Amino acid sequence: MIRIFVSGAVILILAVTVGGLAASAQTAPPRVLFTDLTSGPNTGGENNNGTILTIYGRNFGVTQGTSTVTVGGGAVAAYLKWGGKSKAATGEAQLETISVAIGPSAKSGTVAVTTSLGVSNCEDTLDGCQFTVRSGNIRCVSTSGSDSNNGNFPSSCWATIPKARGSLFPGDIAYVENGVSQTAVDNYNAALAVTGNSCTSANPCSLVVYPGATATIGTTSSTYGMRTPAVGGVKDYWTLSGFNIVGGTGLDLLNVTGWRVINNDFNCPKGGGQSACMHTDTTTQYRFYGNYVHNVGDQLGNFWWLSGDSVLFNWWGESVRFARSRQLDSQLHLRWYQFFNG
Repeated sequence: MIRIFVSGAVILILAVTVGGLAASAQTAPPRVLFTDLTSGPNTGGENNNGTILTIYGRNFGVTQGTSTVTVGGGAVAAYLKWGGKSKAATGEAQLETISVAIGPSAKSGTVAVTTSLGVSNCEDTLDGCQFTVRSGNIRCVSTSGSDSNNGNFPSSCWATIPKARGSLFPGDIAYVENGVSQTAVDNYNAALAVTGNSCTSANPCSLVVYPGATATIGTTSSTYGMRTPAVGGVKDYWTLSGFNIVGGTGLDLLNVTGWRVINNDFNCPKGGGQSACMHTDTTTQYRFYGNYVHNVGDQLGNFWWLSGDSVLFNWWGESVRFARSRQLDSQLHLRWYQFFNG
């Protein structure tokens, strides 16, 4: 795990783990590293089973067998995928995943995985593997949908990611199904621009790829895959999970707080000069877990350009290879050949 705290011109690396652990057969109790979401409803959505939650960790096992998942002590309603893998390119770096629909028995409390070798250890020191059951709507985006629909599962999904982005209220979750892509410019030179919604810490807004599906934002010709432009509107507390994001800059976050960026594939083959595949400026309470960032452009391209006053990054990183890095004033510019966050 890598943790970096940026405060003015001071950059503190709190912990580094390099050289990954290969996913193995169950020889120890499960380890829960993090979840994509930390809150959501326990009803509504697909089959009225509420939030679809993906858990990332180790020692889950390739198949479920008699293993179980509980949320706040309540058994989940459905197991959608057991034995999945995060997006890192090698087995060494990939995390194991479990995707469940939490259902009406879920309560606010700890997300736990139980196998024949015991109950999971929680290694998420920031969020404590906690999940809060709350109100909110669950929507969907599908290749068979229409933006004139109401966005509800299973047959009234929206057709486009921008429609979902613009229609979510605080606390809402939109699941993006297989094959959906957003390749045209949405606004502000980005395939997807977030300019408002007034989401909060207690009621974040979430765009999540459905378990096992593939969904894409941007193309190699996009200036930005996704960004929060320097315009009015409250752009805080979003979760972005499971996407393939492409652009000169994959993700550009400006003056926001509370974003969770989980298990995305960032590809920036045309990056160079002052650009970076990841750019964050004055961004706080930011979680960047399980992502794979690669193809960051020419020899001048940056993997990540950090600047701001108070930023905490908690990277579950078990395979990291460096090209070089440099620090200028309160900014950190990273140029890495490959970064496996997992």
